[in-house]
Amino acid sequence: MVVIHRGLRREARLLVELIAAVAPGDTARARALGAHFRDYRLGLTGHHHGEDAYLWPPLLARVDLEADLVLRMEAQHDRVAASLAAAGEALPAWEERAG
Repeated sequence: MVVIHRGLRREARLLVELIAAVAPGDTARARALGAHFRDYRLGLTGHHHGEDAYLWPPLLARVDLEADLVLRMEAQHDRVAASLAAAGEALPAWEERAG
């Protein structure tokens, strides 16, 4: 779990850096990074769905954890999903202009 989360966070940081470095008007680069973002979003969304559906419920039922820790993680997933959705909505226009 630690390795997966480190990888996902690393990719998010790199994606932000790569997108910020796109030269205005470089639509080919924007489209390539847009495709990478879509792949990243698909993987992260699937990972979060798996945690939400298959990890947190049995964990809460079987392990003596404070429920607020799991609820905080679920809330984080909701915030990440909202951010990914907003970025996804802005992506087509950015890919068209790269500006």
